[in-house]
Amino acid sequence: MVFTMNKVKLLTIVSIVLILINISFIVFYFYGDNKLPRKQNKEVIIKRLKFDDNQITEYEKLIQWHRTSITECERDIRDLKISLYSTLNNENEDDNYLIYIALRGLQDNIEHIHYKHFQDIRKLCRADQKILFDELSKELFNLFGPPLKPRHDIESKMYDGKPHRPTHDRPDREPPR
Repeated sequence: MVFTMNKVKLLTIVSIVLILINISFIVFYFYGDNKLPRKQNKEVIIKRLKFDDNQITEYEKLIQWHRTSITECERDIRDLKISLYSTLNNENEDDNYLIYIALRGLQDNIEHIHYKHFQDIRKLCRADQKILFDELSKELFNLFGPPLKPRHDIESKMYDGKPHRPTHDRPDREPPR
């Protein structure tokens, strides 16, 4: 039995395959993780700043400190969230207020660790490399920050064309002083 295919069937199959490939690229673009893997992050810094062998050794020590510090904060955040979610059957939400404050403090600490890490990298640079670092610093968030996910509900949160941002988290409570 010989399988024959006319041009219409062939074009239909090719079109369907191309549509599926396009859809998969769109899904990956919007929902995939666009950050560079850790090893590539390290290589970008080394290459762009033109680190020598001694600077690379010191940079690797900074990376170790950064990873350890971030891992500790993330572990603490996980523990606090476990505590928070274990209170879901509680009627009194005021008990959770201290957990929220602690979570905010840990998030602040993570941002401080990231910032200090880049300050320390800049301190490793020679004068000529600091110029390169200053150029690279304009791209740091795009290189290392989280990818922006599309917000399907963004229009419902718009007020006069601008996002509505409440002044505090809880409408039933006065803002913290």
